[in-house]
Amino acid sequence: MIYVYNKLRPFEQVQVDTKYIYDKTSLPYFVYRLLQQARVPSYQWTFIDVRTRIRFVFYSYNLYSYYGFLFLYFTLSYLRAHNVRTHNVRTKINIRIDNGTEFTGGSRDKLKEWDEFFRDKFNAGIHTIPNRRESSIMR
Repeated sequence: MIYVYNKLRPFEQVQVDTKYIYDKTSLPYFVYRLLQQARVPSYQWTFIDVRTRIRFVFYSYNLYSYYGFLFLYFTLSYLRAHNVRTHNVRTKINIRIDNGTEFTGGSRDKLKEWDEFFRDKFNAGIHTIPNRRESSIMR
C-alpha cells in the first residue's frame, strides 16, 4: 500500500502481521537455543500504526486464527478504552491483514464475519493485503 502519511490520522491505517521468532537468520544460533530452552513463545503478533509507527506486540506458542481474533479484539479494546479519537469523533480503524491461516486463512466468509464484528464493536474494518498473484493481475 502507498499511503499519504501526512494526511493520515493516528490509527486510521494499521497493519497486522505475525513472525516466526526462531527464523534462525537474525541472531546467533546459541541465542535461539537459549530461547527454546527457556520456552519463549514461537510467534510474534504485531499491530503497527502506519502514521506513528506505534506498535502493539503479543506472543503465542501457536498460530491459530482464534489467537488472531483475540489479538485484534484485545488491541482494539485497549485503543477504544483509552479514548483513541480524532476531532471528537471515533476514528475508523482500517486494518490490513494477510491471507494467512493465523487470521482468516483466505476464507471470504470468515473475513466478512470478522469485518462485521469489528465494525459493529469497534468501528474498525478488516481488509486483506492482496497476495502476489492477485497484485500482479491488478497491475
